[in-house]
Amino acid sequence: ISAIYVDGGVYRAYTKGGVYFEKNNGEAIQFNATNSTLEGAGPENNVIDMQKDPNTGIVWVVVNNAEHPLKSIDKEGVWRNHPFKDISPGKEFRKLFIDQKGHKWMLSRNKGVVFFDENNLTDPNDDIFRLITKIEDGDCSLDVSESFAITESISRGIGGLTSGLIWIGARRGIGGIYNCVDDSEFECMFTIPGQELVDPNNNQDTTFECAFLN
Repeated sequence: ISAIYVDGGVYRAYTKGGVYFEKNNGEAIQFNATNSTLEGAGPENNVIDMQKDPNTGIVWVVVNNAEHPLKSIDKEGVWRNHPFKDISPGKEFRKLFIDQKGHKWMLSRNKGVVFFDENNLTDPNDDIFRLITKIEDGDCSLDVSESFAITESISRGIGGLTSGLIWIGARRGIGGIYNCVDDSEFECMFTIPGQELVDPNNNQDTTFECAFLN
């Protein structure tokens, strides 16, 4: 399902086969419960997604049905678990997404969208987790407990690429998430597309219609 090239070789993830590292010399290493944080050879080793952080080069892995679904592999090949803190998103996921700022986003099966920032990789005490189940903007409210797609709108400025909106696709429509800062005291901000309708008989009378599917 994924191949990530790093110095010395390539990591390959398979839905039911776990993770392998193929060295440049042709030697292959299969990871399991004895040489990684993967937790077995059964359903708890069902890799859903694997992505590389564009800023740090750290490889991130999401595994379904595991005690700790979110895992990382640093540049030295060290595996780590990242236990969920103060949230309960379940153990089944659809996708992992890493934005340009290095924030991790996980789409759960039916528990919502997980936002994660590890800050210091080796210190779990500064991990920031958020579980987003609704995107609300004014009178518009979008249930994202069951989401199917995620992408990012990216802008290019003087300083290079900058992260913009994170767009979540749910059953009834799409919603945007932005300004998720690296501080657990501050929540993300939301936006929902739509249009302002003007009463033809009274230009001062307007209503906002959310762009949702019926």
